Amino acid sequence: MAKVSPTPLTLQQMKTFATNGPELRLKASAFLHNELQIRFARAVVELSELPLGLNEPPPVKMAIANYTTFLHDVAAMKAPSTPDEDAIFTSRITQMKKQGSNLVPMICGGLHTIKTTPRGIDALRLQDVQDDLNTRLDTFFLSRIGIRMLIGQHS
Repeated sequence: MAKVSPTPLTLQQMKTFATNGPELRLKASAFLHNELQIRFARAVVELSELPLGLNEPPPVKMAIANYTTFLHDVAAMKAPSTPDEDAIFTSRITQMKKQGSNLVPMICGGLHTIKTTPRGIDALRLQDVQDDLNTRLDTFFLSRIGIRMLIGQHS
C-alpha cells in the first residue's frame, strides 16, 4: 500500500463529496476507506525510514505503532455501503484523528532525543543532513495534514 501514491484532491472536490447527498457520501466513504490505507501505510514507511536513528526513540516508535494500528483498523473494516456502515466508519476514523492528535509532540520528542546523542550532534551540524531531515519531516507532516483534513471533512 505504501508504494501507491495518494490521490490528490482539491478543496472543491472535498466539498463536493461532503455536500451532495447520501449516495455521493457513500462513494466518498468507499474512496476514503481505500485512501486512508494508502496514506497510513505511507506514514508508517516515512517514519520508519527517518535517518540518524530518528526512528528509534520510544516516542517515534509509538507514533509508528499508532499509524500501523490505524492502518490495520481501517483494513479490517469493509468499505461502507450503507448509511449505518458509514456512521460506524466515520465514528472510527474520527477516533483515529483524536488519537493521532499527540503525534507531533511525540516526533519532536524523538528529534530532541537524537539531538542529545553524539551521533546526532555531529550529523546535525552538516547542512546536507539537516536538509534531508527537513525534507523528510516536511513530507511526513504535510501528509499528516492531508489525512487529518480528509477525516475532518468526512466527519
